[in-house]
This record gives sequence, structure tokens and C-alpha cells, in this order.
Amino acid sequence: MVRALAWVTFLKRKYCPTVYHITCLLKRIEDIHMNKKCSNSVYAPGLSADMDEQQLQKIQDGVRLILEGLGEDTARSGLLDTPTRVARALHEFMQPTRLTNQTIFEKSFNAQCNDIVVVKNIAFSSLCEHHLLPFYGVAHIAYLPSADGHVCGLSKLARIVDKYAHRLQIQEGLTQQIAEAIMDGTHAQGVYVCMDATHTCMSLRGVCKRESTTRTQSTLGVFTNMDKKQEVMRLLFG
Repeated sequence: MVRALAWVTFLKRKYCPTVYHITCLLKRIEDIHMNKKCSNSVYAPGLSADMDEQQLQKIQDGVRLILEGLGEDTARSGLLDTPTRVARALHEFMQPTRLTNQTIFEKSFNAQCNDIVVVKNIAFSSLCEHHLLPFYGVAHIAYLPSADGHVCGLSKLARIVDKYAHRLQIQEGLTQQIAEAIMDGTHAQGVYVCMDATHTCMSLRGVCKRESTTRTQSTLGVFTNMDKKQEVMRLLFG
């Protein structure tokens, strides 16, 4: 966010009349990120369910300003619709599920399951809050059901990954958010979440390490015990 605001300051010197729009957009993104209390609301932090004309216009104006700052001619045929396309793409990236955590985990099944449940390779994509560039990969989730043996539907684990992926953040925070949501929603005895991702802000710019991946993990409940953690890691990774 600091780098983004510095970029706006640079552009402001040259394009003062229109910089207001992109400044408002970045301020809105910062406010969304800081509003931690929204994590379990009907809409997670992000753009509203139906992007209104004012939102669309702000993003479009901001994209045009960036293109101008890059020395591009926004009137040329290849760029005429680019601001709208980018606005729609950002809206898609930032569009969370309409469901609350409570609704996602509302239904459970009495399976009398007293052993670890594992779901691997849940695909996800998200946006890095530092550069507004995508990072993407897979999530691996394991949980030990509650003492009464109730389990959640397997698709619910994928839904909770999608919900938290559709916001500006870093991978470390995303991993923790997913683990805490599953722990709270299923009343599990323990949750382990591991995420492997490629970050385009590292593979396509800066150090340009194209083959690099990042692994993060979050361990809650009984899995904080080293023996239990090693057991679940053997199930996931052999």
C-alpha cells in the first residue's frame, strides 16, 4: 500500500485533475484491509456484490491514469476497453461468497468419525496486497472432527478457501484465516492448513525467480502437538 500511494504521489505531479479517482480507490482498498471485523459478515471485505456505476467509474479512471503514467495512448484501439476489462477483472478477483462462515458450516453429518480427515490440492487464486498482482496455488486441509464425531461436507472446505482467497492479503494471513474459520465452524479438535503458491510479484518482477513457490502452514488445536503434526504431514505429503 505504501508503494502504491508513492506511485500515486508521482502521478499526481503530472495528472492532478484526475488523480482523485485512483486515490479514492487505493484508500478504499486500505480501509477494507484494516476492517478486520468484517471477516464473518455476509460479504467478506472486497467490492460489493453488484458493482455500481460509481465503483466502475473510479476503477476505470484509475486504470486510465496508470496507462497515461506509463506513456500509453489510452485512445488507441487496443486500449479503448482496457479500463472496463480491468475493472471487471478486479471485481471478479474481489468478489467473495455471499455466505457467512456460520452458513457454510451450518450442516454437519454424524459420521462417528474420530480420525483425521484430509482434503488435498484445493485450487485457489488471490491478490497480493503489496503489488496487486495474483498469487495462486493449492491448499491442503486436515482436521480432526469434534469429539461427537460430526463432520462437515467436503465441499465446505473448498468454499471456505474461496471465501478468504477473494480479498487483498498476503499468503501467511490467508492460511491463518482459513484455519481459524474451519476450527470455529466445525468445532474441530484440531486443524492443519498448508498452502503452496506461486507469487507473480516474485516470479515476474523484482528477483524474477520463475520456479519459486511459497509454502505456509497454520496449526491449531491438537495438531500443535509435534507427534500429531507429524502424523498429519505424513498423510498429506508422504
